[in-house]
Amino acid sequence: MKKLLSVCLALVMVISFGVTALAEGGFVSSPSGNPAPEIIRPSDGKIVITPYSNRGQLSEAERKNLEAAYNSINGTENLVDLNQGLKDIAKDKNIDPSNLAVSDLFNVSNNGASGTQTLELKADTFKNFVALMVYVNGEWKIVDDAKLQGTNLVFTANYFGPYAVVVNTADDTKSPQTGINEAVQSSGASLGIYGALMLVSACGALLMWKKSKKYSA
Repeated sequence: MKKLLSVCLALVMVISFGVTALAEGGFVSSPSGNPAPEIIRPSDGKIVITPYSNRGQLSEAERKNLEAAYNSINGTENLVDLNQGLKDIAKDKNIDPSNLAVSDLFNVSNNGASGTQTLELKADTFKNFVALMVYVNGEWKIVDDAKLQGTNLVFTANYFGPYAVVVNTADDTKSPQTGINEAVQSSGASLGIYGALMLVSACGALLMWKKSKKYSA
């Protein structure tokens, strides 16, 4: 019986971990699950891409700036509130602004590069790309020339710091990089949690009943 209770508790933990990976604020899913985009060019090592999950490797100033960028996205339900230019981009692409979300957040660092840099990056999180934003002095700016060439993201980096990839969530599943299907929304996740808790409660009640039967025998 104790083994059964342990299995039930493990089930609750697994479900809870899945729920934390669901969409948060303006994110498709937690950026902590994303690896760093691959740098196609420049290939001289003078540009470093650090994913949000590895922010601890950044300098203190860079880490705090990346976390501030994360908090600004996580604290909004509509990305248009971060930059009104997204509304025009969505209109041009015939996209409902409420379907915009950030699929990836990473930091671009200078490792000896000079001047502006044209970057080409590769990542699964660029699917359904709509726009690219860069976090400068506490504000989000649109990277005007950002575009997909094939499946790669190409843009001019006039600033070093946090970059956010904006995608259209209506085009595909909400979280391709974590494997969580779009159908698992907050309501479904809540039902899953409640169900798991009820299962654990039932197991606990059964265990207590078994013990009471043993003592009364």
